[in-house]
Amino acid sequence: LFEFKQIFFWEYLHRLIGRVIGIIFIVPFFIFWLRGYFNKKLFRRVLFLFGLGALQGVMGWVMVKSGLVDVPYVSHYRLALHFLLAVLLISFCIWFALDLSKKYSLDGAPPTSRFKKWLTLISVIFFVQLTWGAFTAGLDAGTIYNTFPLMNRDWLPDNAWAMDPMILNIFENPGTVQWMHRLVGTLLGLLVAALWVTTRFSEVQSSLKMKADILLGLILAQYILGILTLLYQVPVVLGVIHQVGAVLFWVAVLFYYHQLKNLQALAAEKMTR
Repeated sequence: LFEFKQIFFWEYLHRLIGRVIGIIFIVPFFIFWLRGYFNKKLFRRVLFLFGLGALQGVMGWVMVKSGLVDVPYVSHYRLALHFLLAVLLISFCIWFALDLSKKYSLDGAPPTSRFKKWLTLISVIFFVQLTWGAFTAGLDAGTIYNTFPLMNRDWLPDNAWAMDPMILNIFENPGTVQWMHRLVGTLLGLLVAALWVTTRFSEVQSSLKMKADILLGLILAQYILGILTLLYQVPVVLGVIHQVGAVLFWVAVLFYYHQLKNLQALAAEKMTR
């Protein structure tokens, strides 16, 4: 009963915070709308945010409902989708805010297309990593194989391919899911290091180089934090900080990409004059 009360508290608090977010959105929305602050583009964006927020609330209930039928815990697939929707909602909020507030000037050499290629690859791998991180949490996969870099003296879990069909192990076998999270996380770290080298040794403006430094620092901190979370068998505090670290890293990616996109647009505009 005591453990249930703890779970109920966090669940109830989570729902209350979600409703508060809705109020914080709705009240200014109507005030700004009535005062005519929105142009057509901004109004469409605000409506999109509203729809995404509503979808997130519905997905939260669908996730909870999955633990009220045959098993007393939620589907890790629905948990992952709920988390991914939250990150997408944060992403659009950050991007729209940057569009409203940030102005850039082309002081150095314009960044080439290879920067965008690195960022696109990092973004794809990040969302793969985010998905398997949610799978790891949903399956309690962080409470097993609590050694690093080996998994109980092996590079692969001893039952990595025990499920049939074999492909199912990547999505539902806790040991294999944790292995995937390690593998993709390492790949992501290497890609960010490559982006950092590309930025640091290019003739681009210093503010972009500073953003690359921040990205590298955040991914290193996140990697170390992930190892500590695993070694200590996922205490709640470390697990939450690890989750927040992932979101902060993605926000830093958005800041980098927003400046990159605008600098390339400025360079293209300058060439057409």
